[in-house]
Amino acid sequence: MGKAAEGINVRYGDMKHGEEVCRCVRLCVFIYNPKLFKLFMDLARRYGLTFNVPNSVDELVSCNTLLVDEEGVRVLKLSDRSFKHLDPIVVNRNSIVRAVLKLAGVNEPITLLIGIDIGNRIAYAMFANNVMVKHGYVADVKGFEDVVNEMQRTIRPYRTVVKIGYSRNKYIAGKVSELASRLKEVFEADVLIVNEEGTSKGTNFNFLGHLSRDVRAATNIAFKQAFKECNDSERCF
Repeated sequence: MGKAAEGINVRYGDMKHGEEVCRCVRLCVFIYNPKLFKLFMDLARRYGLTFNVPNSVDELVSCNTLLVDEEGVRVLKLSDRSFKHLDPIVVNRNSIVRAVLKLAGVNEPITLLIGIDIGNRIAYAMFANNVMVKHGYVADVKGFEDVVNEMQRTIRPYRTVVKIGYSRNKYIAGKVSELASRLKEVFEADVLIVNEEGTSKGTNFNFLGHLSRDVRAATNIAFKQAFKECNDSERCF
């Protein structure tokens, strides 16, 4: 498991972490809706969850946590068995990401931390309580706004922190100023400026899958100490 500055543990689909969860929680998944189940499988792989899919209702007696959709709940109600010990987590498309994150160890309150590396495109890395939840590229500021809005609706963080990598390159500096000012207008977020020097050379974090050079830089920026905070009373630059 990788470590960032100040001893912060950073995870993205860390299988060891998932195994630790399952030693204390035997998770059973009883999701009937095929589209919702596919979404769960994608999330489970991403966050390293270990789970059991029972072949019948009778097999649920060996579980102590149950992830179930509304269709699954209706099936359970038709059974003559009692499943009160399971403490079921009932999910739908709007709530399943938060439920899976909680099972992966992301407890509330959630801080959404975002690192940004600006080039021809905007590379970003997003973390919910230090667990990577999304990364990628957008073409412009509007595209980034859309990505942040979607993530905020999904995980409903109590705080959002955005760190933007700064360079003395005039093009980058201008883009940083534009993006920082726009973010302060449209989001309730702490917008911080970070020196991007050295952030693209590699990362100390361990992740499943490949991270591009720019996304690695965005990851390092997210956990690097800022040298300036943008507030409402002044422009960043």
